[in-house]
Amino acid sequence: MGIVLISFIILSSCGPQSGSEFGVYLADTGELVISERDIRSFDGEQMALELTENGIKRWNAFAPDGIVPKLTDSLHSRDFVMKIEGEELYRGKFWSLVSSQMYTGIIISDPLFSLSDEFNWLFIRFGCPVSMADDPEALSIISAGLTRILK
Repeated sequence: MGIVLISFIILSSCGPQSGSEFGVYLADTGELVISERDIRSFDGEQMALELTENGIKRWNAFAPDGIVPKLTDSLHSRDFVMKIEGEELYRGKFWSLVSSQMYTGIIISDPLFSLSDEFNWLFIRFGCPVSMADDPEALSIISAGLTRILK
């Protein structure tokens, strides 16, 4: 009986995390970048995610080191997938506004900088003027999903 119980505990810890309703994942590896447990609040007007202390640590694990960050050493231009309750909500890219290039989809900015207790916000926006966006309704779709999950 004890072996069955231990096996159940070990195997159940390998599956998807229960309570993970929202997540931003790297599209190429499936690695979780930010989950709802890392978010303190969501400002739908500014499309901004305020991160918790753990969220800041998680984000900074992906941030480049040094005084002068390099695009190649960061999340910049990497594809992400936003998921709610395991279902894909939207795809986009991590993007820095210091880049001279434009991206016509949804971006999360700014992957070049480490976050801190004083600056702990990530912004979801278009990487170009709305008139040039691939899907002008994207921010509304994302905002509705985040508002429902992060009430």
